[in-house]
Amino acid sequence: MNRAILIQAAHYSLKFNLPWILVYTFSGIGEPPYWAIKKFSIPKKYKIKPFKLEFKLFWRDSVLGYTTHTGDEVMTEITAQSIDDYYQLVVDMNREKDLYLRHSSLGVDG
Repeated sequence: MNRAILIQAAHYSLKFNLPWILVYTFSGIGEPPYWAIKKFSIPKKYKIKPFKLEFKLFWRDSVLGYTTHTGDEVMTEITAQSIDDYYQLVVDMNREKDLYLRHSSLGVDG
């Protein structure tokens, strides 16, 4: 799951107080990446066909979660407070004319 896109959708969901659905579409036809072929023992001539996946976002105790295309619920490390803190940081950086470096290697699910 792309963290930046997930956080953006979560922000809209939070501020509009509405459920949100992320939709991932692939409209091409192509080969799976090499790592996937090895990890999942995919036959060499296999082609990925066009598809669409939906991820329904939800908030539980101010923590973001989403349901996968299989219906499993995944809770993330993203909180309503962390989203608000980010936007406050943007305001502070503009006011102070200082670009803080904040790199995180954590995935959205910890």
